[in-house]
Amino acid sequence: MRWGERRIYSSEKESSGAWNSNEVEQWMKENEMGREADLFKREGVDGIVLGLLQPRDLKELGILEMERRNGVIKSIVGLRDQHDNGKEEERPKAKDSTIDENDLICPITGEFMKDPVMAADGHNYERTAITKWLTTKLTSPITNERLKRKTVYPNHRLKAIINSHLENKAQTSSNSS
Repeated sequence: MRWGERRIYSSEKESSGAWNSNEVEQWMKENEMGREADLFKREGVDGIVLGLLQPRDLKELGILEMERRNGVIKSIVGLRDQHDNGKEEERPKAKDSTIDENDLICPITGEFMKDPVMAADGHNYERTAITKWLTTKLTSPITNERLKRKTVYPNHRLKAIINSHLENKAQTSSNSS
C-alpha cells in the first residue's frame, strides 16, 4: 500500500466523530501514519477534532513535510466521505432556515464568531475569548468540567456557515429596506 492510501478501520461502521484519541491513533497506525498517530495521541486529537483538521492545522501540529500533510488530509477526507455516504444534502446549510443562530454565537462573548475554534470539550468558541479563558482556567466554559488539553482547533466549516448566514441576513435586510 502506498503512503496516503487508506485501509478501512473496523470502527468506521460508527461515526468517526465519536472516536476517542485511542481509536484515532489506532486508525492512523492501521493506515500507515504511525509518526502522525503518536503526535495526534500526545495532543489528544479525538474524532471530532480529526474531522475538523485542515492542512495548515497539521503544520501547526508539527507535520512540516507537505507530502505527509497531504497524505493525512487525503485519508481524513476519505474517512469523511465514507461517513457522508452521499448524505451531503442532510448537512445544514447557512441559507437553510433550520439553522439556529445560537449555534453561531460564542457562548463566552454572546456575539457571532469571526474565528471559531473547537476546544477539548467539543464546543465552539471565538478564538480570542477561549484563549483568554484558558489563560486562567482549565475548565469548560459551558460544562465547567476539566479540559483534557488547552489546544483549540479552527472550525473552518463553522466559519463558512457563519459568513454565509451573515451575508444572507444582510441581503435579506437590504432587500426589505
